[in-house]
Formats: sequence, C-alpha cells, structure tokens
Amino acid sequence: MAVSIDNEKRVTLFQSIGLNEQKARETLKNHSITYLLETTINQAKTILPNENQISKSIGNLLYSLSTKSKQQIYHLHDYLIRYICEEKIKNEQQLIAAIDYLLTNPIEPIDLKALEESAGIGVIVNADDIKRVVGKVIEQNKTKLIEQGYDFSISTLLNEVRHYFKWIDGKLLKIEMDNQLKIKIKIKKNYQF
Repeated sequence: MAVSIDNEKRVTLFQSIGLNEQKARETLKNHSITYLLETTINQAKTILPNENQISKSIGNLLYSLSTKSKQQIYHLHDYLIRYICEEKIKNEQQLIAAIDYLLTNPIEPIDLKALEESAGIGVIVNADDIKRVVGKVIEQNKTKLIEQGYDFSISTLLNEVRHYFKWIDGKLLKIEMDNQLKIKIKIKKNYQF
C-alpha cells in the first residue's frame, strides 16, 4: 500500500512535537484526530516565537488537547492553545480542568478569569510552601511510617500534599518527599509508585 505524500508530511509534523514515528502513524488512522492535531500544531506555530520549534512538553499538551477534547468545544481551542503555548497551562491536569470548564461553559464570551481559576492558571506553588507542607504531612504520619516501614504507601502522603496544592508539579513534590523522608524517617531504599 502506497503512503501518500500528505501523510508523510503529517508524520513529520507530528514528530516535530515529540511524537515517535509509531505514535505519529497510529494517529493517522483516526482522521478526525489527525485533522484536529494538524490544525492545532499549525495554530501553535503562529503563536510561538520560534515557529519551527515546539518543545516536547508543549507538544504533549497539544496532542492531549487534540485527543481528549470534545467536538462541542473545538471552536474554543484558540484559548487553550494560547494558554499552552504561553506555558500557562503546564500539565495535563490543568488542561483537563480547562477542558472541563469549557465543556460546562461552551458559549462565548468566555469568562477568562473563571477559566483560569478553574484550571489553576497563574497558580504558583513555591519551594518553601512545598517543603513546609511535605514536612507537616510526614510529621502527621510519622508513627505509621515508622511502624509500617517499606509497607507504607508513599502515594498516600503525596495525595495528602495534593489536597493542599491541587496544581503542584508532581516531579517537584516527589523530589521534596524523597529528601524529607530520607532525613526525617531515614528511609534509604528508593521506593516505587
């Protein structure tokens, strides 16, 4: 079966946002997602300062927008693409919250302040806040941690911290949790989630 030149261009375009060749080719099998992703990438290129470079993190969010969004809000994607390109939507959790907001409020004009609030846009959790809350959560669970040792589910602690900071960067949270557990509880083994 011959592959069309257009599809080869699309594979290259999809790879430019960080998809591997296999994922790019799988995407081509779904015509509506292919069209939406192609349109989304091209629109993002008009927003970004260096049109030819889309970082992998932005690319992942553009791909998620194209695959997780619903048809009834396609006309509102401009808002989300801009937030993604400006790195105001930084993770999939924020993107899903923004999509959910638009699904419940699909008529323009969009209340941008309410959208931003519901998706955690502009929320900054600094390192000192993370340190303080992680320390507090560990202290509250210290007895259980010591009694149960490696059987204690560290994800329980991470989820408790997320109650304080819904939009926290998971990577920063894990690093801080690791550091404080090593110091306060003397856990030396690298645990898995």
